[in-house]
Amino acid sequence: VFPGRLGTLPAFESEFADPIKRGGYANARPMQVQLAFRCALVLRDLIDPYLLRRRKKDVREVSRMPGKTEQVLFCRLSGRQRSLYEAYLKSDDVVQAMRGSNRSFRAIT
Repeated sequence: VFPGRLGTLPAFESEFADPIKRGGYANARPMQVQLAFRCALVLRDLIDPYLLRRRKKDVREVSRMPGKTEQVLFCRLSGRQRSLYEAYLKSDDVVQAMRGSNRSFRAIT
């Protein structure tokens, strides 16, 4: 959404990740805990404008909306489209997906 907003990876790690991690340890000194808290607040303020949050009130509004309407339209495939589709259906990925292989989603990606 905003490339570079949190700096480079090394800068992010040294300015946010490492202090927050060190402050979260059980044996962290009070100063490390306080620094971690401050870093977390700054990080929250940096990313907050880019997060979408839904409150209970918002979710209740959605439940009052009318139901979804779907329309299915059928169209004829050209000869080339049909042959490509049939070849896809015969592919190893689809055959394994139909057999219940653990690679099921590979057929659609």
